[in-house]
Amino acid sequence: MLPPDPVVLVIGATGYVGLETVRAAAGMERVRRVVAHVRPGSKGRARLDQAVAASGDQVKIEECALEAEPIDALLERLGPTHIFLCHGTTAKRAKAAGIDRPYETVDF
Repeated sequence: MLPPDPVVLVIGATGYVGLETVRAAAGMERVRRVVAHVRPGSKGRARLDQAVAASGDQVKIEECALEAEPIDALLERLGPTHIFLCHGTTAKRAKAAGIDRPYETVDF
């Protein structure tokens, strides 16, 4: 059961799983707001911007470093009721291991 006016924070929102989590949360009727966390300079930002544009004003993007102090400040300011940590290293590890199409291989 969701609490009244849930606020969902997705850390790692530019990755495959994070972006799908943002989309799923935004599609939930009872979710008041979805906050998509992005690291400064993230290469996946454009993909996230497109998803946010399609979701109306329910999704907000917050950019901050993935370090203790900035994340603590973000949590304090937003007061999320749900946090999804979707930060991974699939592509980087797969490249080092010589795996082609890492997301299809790992996620499916």
